[in-house]
Amino acid sequence: MTESRVPAGSRVALDAMAFVYHLEGRSPYSELAGSLFKRLSRGDLRAVASSLVLSEVLVPYFRASDPERATALSRAILRLPGLELVDVDQRIAVDAARLRAAHNLRAADAVHLATGLAMGAEWFLTSDRRLRRVEPEGIRLWFFDDAGSTNS
Repeated sequence: MTESRVPAGSRVALDAMAFVYHLEGRSPYSELAGSLFKRLSRGDLRAVASSLVLSEVLVPYFRASDPERATALSRAILRLPGLELVDVDQRIAVDAARLRAAHNLRAADAVHLATGLAMGAEWFLTSDRRLRRVEPEGIRLWFFDDAGSTNS
């Protein structure tokens, strides 16, 4: 799915890697992530993510005994325009368990997807192709490796 094919006004749920690619400039998708976040800041797209992303993206900095960098990255995520960060509540937790059971997902992936579904996201942006199996849930998958191509 090319990025331009995600219509303006769409709500997109984000996997943790979207933040890593954008805020850390990680290859191979830092440019594509930058383009996504530009669309968010312009109001072209709306994004939602589980607060669980913080526990995923901050780990390397705590492992490296760099709590200052972890704090800075956390603040950067919280300040991203067009992003709604959602806490995991009982409804999301139960739906995540259902998704894990139905599609054999990892807990984090199930929480991210359940958050997107709960918040009415039409799209889920990820780099994990194994998540194709959740398409029957009613959310379209947008893969980073397709975002720059027109062959999708």
